[in-house]
Amino acid sequence: MMIKMTNKKQAAFLSGFCPAAALALLLCLPLPAGAASENIDIEARIVGPFDLIATQPLSFGDIIPDNTVSGEVTIDNAGTPTENNVTLVGGTVQAGTFTLVDDTTDQVRITVPASTTITDGANSMTVDNFTLGASGDVNVLSGNNTNDLHVDVQSSPATGFTVGGRLVVPDNQPAGNYSGTVEITAAYD
Repeated sequence: MMIKMTNKKQAAFLSGFCPAAALALLLCLPLPAGAASENIDIEARIVGPFDLIATQPLSFGDIIPDNTVSGEVTIDNAGTPTENNVTLVGGTVQAGTFTLVDDTTDQVRITVPASTTITDGANSMTVDNFTLGASGDVNVLSGNNTNDLHVDVQSSPATGFTVGGRLVVPDNQPAGNYSGTVEITAAYD
């Protein structure tokens, strides 16, 4: 459609015409018969990051290895040891514990790798078969006593968890104070 400008007033009016104004004008017109409109709510929730805080180490105690065959010590999530071809003679034996500090109640996946190594100088031993358990106010959705725990956190700000595992002790393992770490990861799920 061509607009013919007949005078300067019309030209000034149309030169200041804005497409956004035309759209606004159209939105104010009544809807045709049979049409409807509705508003929907828009929401967003911003959640803060959470923290994992180690509160107690996973400790296998004092161990005497066998002279001829490899052995192992397994600590379950309750901290109960099971020994095979080794002798526990004292020391601290306990499951590790950590706290998830979160300002919300959400589903969280907590994982730990399949294995890690603890060392004393050049000597090492493998820790594997990690198990995770919930000791706080959570609903375990899947993975209890595995290395991949999926939970629905029921309360905030803090919820407790445990970690157990197996220490593989080679025969004639040299004496020493072995230590290391394992990375526990938590993410919203």
